[in-house]
Amino acid sequence: MMVERTLFEVIKAGLDWFVEDARRFARWLVQEQLIAEEEADNARIFFEGQPLADPPVPPKAPTLVHGYARTGGPFPCVALTLGAEDIAQDYLGRDASMLDSEGEYYVDPETGDIVDPHLRRLRYTFNLLIHANHPDVCVWYYHLVKWVVMSSRAELEKRNVEDLSFSGRDMAPDPRYLPDDIFTRLLTVTVEGDETWEEAIPAGFAQRVSGIFQDQTSDLTAAGETAGVTPYTESE
Repeated sequence: MMVERTLFEVIKAGLDWFVEDARRFARWLVQEQLIAEEEADNARIFFEGQPLADPPVPPKAPTLVHGYARTGGPFPCVALTLGAEDIAQDYLGRDASMLDSEGEYYVDPETGDIVDPHLRRLRYTFNLLIHANHPDVCVWYYHLVKWVVMSSRAELEKRNVEDLSFSGRDMAPDPRYLPDDIFTRLLTVTVEGDETWEEAIPAGFAQRVSGIFQDQTSDLTAAGETAGVTPYTESE
């Protein structure tokens, strides 16, 4: 499961909802962030641009990108990067169910042999770097992305991305990677999920029991078996 793609899709869907109607962004600033209406209206104009102005002003809604931002932008942007990945929990034997949701055995698509499925619980830490050319814009978009992530908890859980938590901080400008006039805030998102894999069964998979087992009415001699056990009932 590519958790970063799931997180990317969910955040993009949330940001796109605001882009569809920039008035939603202004209302969110006023109602959720308690920003003055005048500032919220200026933010809306910045967010959606002014296509009818002379010259036209392009929209400056944040662009969501995979990986670190480049010096050439686009800015403002939200850069999704993997901060860390580690094992949160190992299940007993790392074993998963032998049956899929249809009640069928998992098989190797190449050979058709039944395989042994396993799983582990992993913890993922993703860094969302919010870059903007102005400190106020950086703050607006930081809180917007955080709100989108918090609001997406149910959707993430539906996609088996669970135990959402997050933290945030300002980042010092680093001219090695970005222009020194870019403002950056970091939103760190931590989630957990199960990852599965399959292994071949070296000796094959036993699908039936045969041999020594006999029911009470069977004739062991006729079956060619010697039980080697003499049963008795203890007298009362």
